[in-house]
Amino acid sequence: MKLRILFFLLFPMLFLLACSDDDPVSAAPSNLADDEYAVWSATLDSMVVWEKDDVVVLQSATDSYALGDSAMAAYVKQQLKVTDAVLQHYAAQNLQVATIERKLTLPVDYVLLAPSEIENILNQGGYEEMYSRYPDCNGVTTLSRVGFNTDHSTALVYMTHTTGYLAGAGWAVLLRKVSGVWQVIANTIVWVS
Repeated sequence: MKLRILFFLLFPMLFLLACSDDDPVSAAPSNLADDEYAVWSATLDSMVVWEKDDVVVLQSATDSYALGDSAMAAYVKQQLKVTDAVLQHYAAQNLQVATIERKLTLPVDYVLLAPSEIENILNQGGYEEMYSRYPDCNGVTTLSRVGFNTDHSTALVYMTHTTGYLAGAGWAVLLRKVSGVWQVIANTIVWVS
């Protein structure tokens, strides 16, 4: 019984670690461009905000996924029509972890939690504890750094969203800047549990 409880307490963090194929080396300074925050905001608004009273629980450290590996790159290029240049910029951006600050523009409130804070909450009582602390949240979300094309009119970002121990997915999300506003135009699931 104790082994089963330990499994359920540790599984979310092991799962998140297993899903992160890149091994970012260190936290980069948080001097992220306005476009990166605009892309993150558009992604969250389109894919995570479901109700007007939602609270988005977002990991404050960026997460990454190897979208540029040969098989994954072929899949993402086929599904999203992403260029090699965007994939290469995405890979370069995600060599280091960055800190997301409270600069997002969302129609709902959001909470930024360090990975250690998320781990602590899940260790104390799993997703039930997360929902107890943040009753209007719909899970935990992570975002990668953003890969752009040369003129910053196309963007690629990786996002995860988990709502329980075996209820989550990771997406590659393609956005375009239309009349100065970032819009999600396509996404594809790269893993699901």
